Amino acid sequence: MPASTANSTAARCALAAATSRWPPVRTLPSAPWANALLLADAHGPLAAFHLDEQPRADARRTLDALRAGGIAPCIASGDSTDRVATLAARLDVTDWHARQTPADKLALLQALRAAGHVTLAVGDGSNDAPLLAGADVSAALASGTGLAQAHADLLLLDGRLDGLVQARSIAQQVQQVVSQSRRWSLLYNLLAVPFAALGFVPPWLAGIGMSLSSLVVVLNALRVGRDDATAAVPRQRELHA
Repeated sequence: MPASTANSTAARCALAAATSRWPPVRTLPSAPWANALLLADAHGPLAAFHLDEQPRADARRTLDALRAGGIAPCIASGDSTDRVATLAARLDVTDWHARQTPADKLALLQALRAAGHVTLAVGDGSNDAPLLAGADVSAALASGTGLAQAHADLLLLDGRLDGLVQARSIAQQVQQVVSQSRRWSLLYNLLAVPFAALGFVPPWLAGIGMSLSSLVVVLNALRVGRDDATAAVPRQRELHA
């Protein structure tokens, strides 16, 4: 027998002798062990830990408020289909996508924008950075990675999602105040400027009127966020109680 053949045969015999000391591999039924973390030894499993992901305490309340404002939620996650489906059912989200890579999330976002939707993206992981950078408005949690925070427009402090509702409310107030200020400026200019140009109003009085007009605009702008700040005080007291 050639030396190479003898060495190969000896190696196979040694491998068979070594593997024979291990107990046979047993296939576990899939149903009881689905999404479970097993603790086992050479003879089989010793314990099974079933992990259950819980949504954030304010997630449901935030989504309900956004739905009431006409915003349709969508979940895009890299987790397994079972986990994403369970979480979506708890939050009453019908549009969800599992096993999503960063490229898949970005493609989904681009498809929504191509359909004419204004997009808001929320994430906390590094793989959410392309999604956050590509959205019309994006928010990252303060507990998220630095890369996610760097690509987000907003930063949600204290790990709370209801900051999205407050930010949207403030944005709507800003739009309302800007519209009011424009109407006031237009009305003032149409009424006061012709009288000043024709000499019916002295220059010093026209200057005072212009200053008062600017003061009205500034005071009107100070109203932005006051209602949300007042409403946030009882909520913070409730959290610390």
